[in-house]
Amino acid sequence: MVVATALALAGTAWLRYGPVPQAEPPKVGATPPPLRLLDPVTGEPLVLIGLRGKVVWVSFWSAGTRPGRADLAAIDKVWDRLKTRSRFAMAAVAVEADRPEQVRAARSESRASVPVYLASPESIQSFGAVGADLPLHLLIDDEGRVAAVARGRGGAILERLTRQAGDLLDALEPLGKPRFAARHGGRAEIVARAGFKPAGPPRNRGASSYRARGPRGRRGPGPARGPRFVARTGGCGPGRA
Repeated sequence: MVVATALALAGTAWLRYGPVPQAEPPKVGATPPPLRLLDPVTGEPLVLIGLRGKVVWVSFWSAGTRPGRADLAAIDKVWDRLKTRSRFAMAAVAVEADRPEQVRAARSESRASVPVYLASPESIQSFGAVGADLPLHLLIDDEGRVAAVARGRGGAILERLTRQAGDLLDALEPLGKPRFAARHGGRAEIVARAGFKPAGPPRNRGASSYRARGPRGRRGPGPARGPRFVARTGGCGPGRA
């Protein structure tokens, strides 16, 4: 009788409040939440501190499936195209924080050079990187705001994001200025290059989708070459996570 009453109350509560809604990715034009990550080799916690004056591409992917491992190879090709741009940073963020050995094996298998990290449970939830609809791509502009959100795999999505990232970088790097990044060596330099700083201990949709900010901040796909943005002055210094 007690068990039956408890089940009836649970059912009533579910009908009243409904299931817990699944988190959505940050909206285009919004400031994303802190991105809390883990180093896949050392387990060291890291946090993206909101880089002003840089274009940051974050890709959530899964190392647990063959299509997910193929996603890392595709992301790495984008990195090869844009890594020489001094104002560009990229992070391939695996959702298997509890299986770092699997992520390291996937990176070794694909021979990827793009910086790879593990997503903390908090970041998986706050960025809406939950469920089977991966990869999830976010392009963050030089003002620290989301410029585009794309979910799903496919060359067309990556090409469109690559063009938009190139347009953002063109606005930051006028013609005639050097566009080549300095060569880096050690792991610490790679972490700094990707825009991450050490931090203390952290505190079912459809198929492909793409959302981007259009000209003058309007939302929409924009023209084929993508919008251009003017960087604001000022910056965001590091703070405690």
